[in-house]
Amino acid sequence: MKNQKENRLVVANAGWAETIPEWLLEEVRFERTTLGLITLIKPDCKKVGDAEVCVYLYTLGLTQPMSTEYNEIYIYLTAKLLKQKGKTLVDSMEEKLNKGLTEWQKRELEQLRETIYKTRGDINHPLLNAMRELRNDLTSTGKIETGEKSFEKNTVLQKQDKEPAQLTLL
Repeated sequence: MKNQKENRLVVANAGWAETIPEWLLEEVRFERTTLGLITLIKPDCKKVGDAEVCVYLYTLGLTQPMSTEYNEIYIYLTAKLLKQKGKTLVDSMEEKLNKGLTEWQKRELEQLRETIYKTRGDINHPLLNAMRELRNDLTSTGKIETGEKSFEKNTVLQKQDKEPAQLTLL
């Protein structure tokens, strides 16, 4: 039976999930794949990206008033994501982006990431799953040390007899 937690998007209120902007959902897919690849090399790096936290806060803000900390985090993350997409920011967003988050807000953000990750779990994706399996095989045979750039010289990876997995959107 398939794990019900796999790949689900964590929102504060499912009733607002269909109003999430498509560009933000695309960013979540991109970040999940990117962070999944990074965690193969550095397992203790963050597993939930800015867009995924932004989605949660977006639906929370539509459900109830947010705390000042969450509001500031939401403005900062939204400004950061929009700036990455080359969008022009309103003055208040530009100011928050330049100012950054306070230490308290950074801790709140990390707690949100952790909560979202615990609720969501690991991402199930054919590419990531194949690479995790390869990493585990190499780790168990001593040919790679997780988190290190230590590979045996002249290691040749043999082509698998299986058909390549098709990539699907998360």
